[in-house]
Amino acid sequence: MASACCVAWRPDGKRPGGRFPRETSEDSPAMARQVPVLQGEGMSELQESSSFPALLMDGVSEFSQYVFSSLPRADQRRWAEVYLRGLMCVEGKKSIRRIAESFVPYPAVQSLQQFLNQSPWDWRPVCRALRDYVARETSPSALSVGVVHIPKRGSHSVGVRRRFVKEADRSINSQIGVGLFLTAERSSIPVGWRIVLDDRWGSDPALRRKVSVPPGYRIESEWQAILDALGEYAESGEPIPLLADLRGVQGLPALLPGLSNRAQEFLIEVDGGLEVREYGGGPGPGRSGGADPGPVRLRELCVPRGHRSRRRYPVLLLAADGGRWRPAMTALVRLADSPGPVRTYRVITQPSEKPGRERYWITNMLDQKRWGEMMRLIPLHARHRAELEEFRTTFGVADFEGRSFVGWQHHMTISSAAFAGSRLVCRKGAPPGADRASWRSGERRPELADGLYGGT
Repeated sequence: MASACCVAWRPDGKRPGGRFPRETSEDSPAMARQVPVLQGEGMSELQESSSFPALLMDGVSEFSQYVFSSLPRADQRRWAEVYLRGLMCVEGKKSIRRIAESFVPYPAVQSLQQFLNQSPWDWRPVCRALRDYVARETSPSALSVGVVHIPKRGSHSVGVRRRFVKEADRSINSQIGVGLFLTAERSSIPVGWRIVLDDRWGSDPALRRKVSVPPGYRIESEWQAILDALGEYAESGEPIPLLADLRGVQGLPALLPGLSNRAQEFLIEVDGGLEVREYGGGPGPGRSGGADPGPVRLRELCVPRGHRSRRRYPVLLLAADGGRWRPAMTALVRLADSPGPVRTYRVITQPSEKPGRERYWITNMLDQKRWGEMMRLIPLHARHRAELEEFRTTFGVADFEGRSFVGWQHHMTISSAAFAGSRLVCRKGAPPGADRASWRSGERRPELADGLYGGT
């Protein structure tokens, strides 16, 4: 059967637009006419609960069964798929209420809410299964990092505090989520999330207990979240470089050595204000001696020939994808202020005809033979930025209304699975020329396979 996205139907045969009629029961003739007939393997498991919507097997169902196979109970796996399909298909705000009313033909808001916020299922095996699925389907070339600021009303949800958010250009109550993405030429898909618990959330035991933060969870900055996510990935994931835009992220002097200590290769875009020392200048092994010229900002060090600067800098031409040659400047440096042993990095500057629009990258891949590989990685970052923005705005990231740590992790995990499903299941099953918006929304068309919930 061709893969399809999801279609929800009311018991009267109409599309769900509001609350299902309360008088409709699971024994009503109208509902019985909408029950899909399940055949073959899995039928008994799917139908063992007479009060739960029956499921027609399609590509989304198979994907859901694989990703959520670690959930111990059948009803948990069914609720996971309800929420997955809701995040993929419900238009507008993807609240628990709207999802429940769109996909379950009886009042089920409390049950879905309990599954997300109170049910003790472990999200980490789900993330591992999602990561394995995405890696197999996309053959990613890089790991990427996505940082999302999630606006929240009030101050009682886990991780919320008032902070300046650049995208909003003002200070708002928000959470900070840090996600690890698998990035390929045509997709960048999140496979795990950490929430930053800084300020009072890191030091107030009573506050942490109130939202069920595990005692051992101590991620108080974005750079700590990145290291923790990469450490988990390294346990079984295929080694690939980290490609990330960390402009504005604090803690690079601690993050970069931490990545090198984990043998994690990286190519990271940084601010031009990052302070470094030129390799060969100042104290330390491998230095040429003489007076220490002191630290210098990247924007001052990496200046094209012809610009006024106290340092002249070589310009190199590096091959980019497609055989085109693009100018770039490179040098070996060390960080001006970094704990631990002195480490050497390579900086790459992409000049711009407009002053102040240069881009600066830093890497621990020092071999000149890998310059071409690095330049081929850089264009992938545009794909990642576009995918991160769509994930943030379209898959219910800001719509979750729960307050607990566990609820946040459950929501972000299923949101990531919904995004993966939209990219790897629905798109793969869409007929040539199909409009992606109508395909994702589940518009019923003859050429699409049916994927629906009915009542049992």
